[in-house]
Amino acid sequence: MPTSRSQAVAAAAGAAYAATRSDEVGEVARTAGRQAIDAVSAAKSALFPVVFSVRDAFCSDAFCGPDFDEQHNITGRAAAAARAAAAKATELNTKYSIAEKAKAAAQGAVASARELESKHQITTKVGSALGRGLDKLSAALDPVTRGAAPPSGAAAAPSQLPSVPH
Repeated sequence: MPTSRSQAVAAAAGAAYAATRSDEVGEVARTAGRQAIDAVSAAKSALFPVVFSVRDAFCSDAFCGPDFDEQHNITGRAAAAARAAAAKATELNTKYSIAEKAKAAAQGAVASARELESKHQITTKVGSALGRGLDKLSAALDPVTRGAAPPSGAAAAPSQLPSVPH
């Protein structure tokens, strides 16, 4: 049974693969990636001043000063954790073929969508219905905007707005 960690790795691998494609799937993946980067940038812009204000208010030089990292090797530990996470992701991908499975799943989904579109002509039907609806809306609004009588069966536009009590 996959863990949430392996699912995250699979999702990341699938997204990375999708972003390399030159079709609609790739464009959607790249757009989602750009939006995620924008969201992270916005969050950083909003949170960094708060974090540094809190740090400045509560930290003494002995606790948060330049010697603190040296004493506790915070940056070294963070780098080691990042390397370990990358190694584990690579190990999981090698063991479970996550990238290949994600690629196959994405290809299967695209093939199914194409087959469904080919069989049912969904985009053609939706586009046609949308066009007809917009034509009807335009026809209904046209007499109102020109001050002419509306088409038969449509309600007449009031010649004067009703009075509104004060």
